[in-house]
Amino acid sequence: ELLQSYSFMGDTIEFKIDYLKKYLDCENYERPAAFQSRVLNPAMRDINTYSNIYCEYEMIKNGRQYEKIIFHMFLVEKIK
Repeated sequence: ELLQSYSFMGDTIEFKIDYLKKYLDCENYERPAAFQSRVLNPAMRDINTYSNIYCEYEMIKNGRQYEKIIFHMFLVEKIK
C-alpha cells in the first residue's frame, strides 16, 4: 500500500529506515538482518506476486549503519 501510494513520484522511492519502521510498526527489529528477513523480504515477495508492481530494494549505509532504503518499482502487466 505504501509503495503504491508513492508510485506517482516515479520508479525510485527513498525512505529513512527509522521512518519506515515507525510507519510499519516494526520498531522492535533492531538488527537490519532481522528487519530484512521478517518484514522487507516477505513484503517484497507478496508485492511481486500479487500486484501489478515489481519491486526491489537496496539498503544504503551511512558509515557503519544502514540509514535509508531505496525501492525500485516497475509496473508489470499481469497475464490473464
